[in-house]
Amino acid sequence: MNRWSPALTAPTLVLIMAALGPVSAPAQFELGDLLVVDDSSNACPHFRGAVFKVDLVSNDLTLFACPSDGSPDAIAINPDGRIFINGAGNSPCGLGEMPLFEINPDNSAVSIATCAQTNWDELAVDGFGKLLVIDGSHDACGPLKGAVLEFSVNGFSLTGGPWCRADWFSPHSLSVDVDGTVLVSTTVQGGTAKLYRIDRSTGVVALEGDMTGTSIAGHLTVAGDGRIFLTDWSGPPGCFRGDVKTVDGESGATTSFGCSGDFWFPNGITQGPGGDLFIADRDSQICQVGTGTVWRMDSGSGAILDNYCHSETFNPAEIAAWFDPTSIFADGFESGDPSAWSAVAP
Repeated sequence: MNRWSPALTAPTLVLIMAALGPVSAPAQFELGDLLVVDDSSNACPHFRGAVFKVDLVSNDLTLFACPSDGSPDAIAINPDGRIFINGAGNSPCGLGEMPLFEINPDNSAVSIATCAQTNWDELAVDGFGKLLVIDGSHDACGPLKGAVLEFSVNGFSLTGGPWCRADWFSPHSLSVDVDGTVLVSTTVQGGTAKLYRIDRSTGVVALEGDMTGTSIAGHLTVAGDGRIFLTDWSGPPGCFRGDVKTVDGESGATTSFGCSGDFWFPNGITQGPGGDLFIADRDSQICQVGTGTVWRMDSGSGAILDNYCHSETFNPAEIAAWFDPTSIFADGFESGDPSAWSAVAP
């Protein structure tokens, strides 16, 4: 595995946490609540899409925020509580620029975080004040190759990238591994999806391998224990409309982990602070016809534990946990001895 450079130390970790400042959940949030962005919902005016909250105390799926721009399909929650979603449709920015929106967690108000010549097609945070972005239209590698960019969440200045490769096709999803490298999945290329790893300290973009058996890669997430999960639009018999797979971080090979016969092309996936996986499914058969679903899955066994429905969810595209479960590893980080690691969830 690639490592951060320079290595984290305990004093560095203290400085990082001090820089983030105290984090306290607003009154309308409980630890473990999740937010789901839906690019097709008409719960908000003018069919602008919507952001829903999965309340794990009441087990309700409720409307949380209405974007001021159409069809958002990417969301990320920074460890300091800042909530970002992408913008599309009729941009409120200048010609040739696209908005990144920020949602106030206290009152659900949506404002423009920044305008840039970037398509915010996919978002992820790394716990160190960086926002990772896939721009599927970036021309650094040529048409349809796209690129990965890194921005500071304070000021939104470009701090890394563009990272890309001439041999990838339409990068679709990204996540940050426990060693700080960035994982990127592609859509179908030559009959299978592929997994790439970006070492931000060297700029090297390496092909890990084909995600064998994956039809159309959905979204990636990295669990706190380092396991990589992927949603796939094709599964084993009985789950042919979707599957959750584990991904070997060294080879890219996938293994079927869990599914439901009621899956209908699952997209976003994340691990909640309690350890369970949550999957955003665009049109599950377990809810009212035409209604999207959020699934809760046991991250140990792959068993479906629960599901959440809302009549105005049509295409839940991506999901993020309040208090991102990403861990910062320190102390024994460079030794390769997991028993020496201490994990702090920011």
